[in-house]
Amino acid sequence: MKAISLSELIKENIFLANEKIVTDEIVDAITTMIEEIPSANTDKCVKDSTTIVRKIFYHYDDLSKLIFEIGLKLDDEEKFEEAIFYYRFSIMLQPNPKAYNNLAVIFASLDQMDDAIRTLNEGSLIFPNDSNIIENLEALNS
Repeated sequence: MKAISLSELIKENIFLANEKIVTDEIVDAITTMIEEIPSANTDKCVKDSTTIVRKIFYHYDDLSKLIFEIGLKLDDEEKFEEAIFYYRFSIMLQPNPKAYNNLAVIFASLDQMDDAIRTLNEGSLIFPNDSNIIENLEALNS
């Protein structure tokens, strides 16, 4: 699997949020933090990294949107392993029904139905009225 240039992905997805601009220092901090996550124990490292990110970006409300957009871009490019990481990271920062749905769709497309159902079940606990989560969960359970 080809390594992702995180700083390039982040810079391509920089946007204004409440007139706050992601600076190069913030991009470098995100990049350094994520590049240090070993792939062997991603879940634990993502949890540890989430704490670090929250400390660094306590003033930046839309970090999870930035991370989600990176996941979306990777998903569109069919780089599913990387997209899974970013969708999960986005959910850990700020749960989002679209991230749960997109993550479940990737799992289903990879024939990982248990993971898809588990993801939608988790999403339905937080977003019980989200029609996409409900429809996708019903479709997978039928």
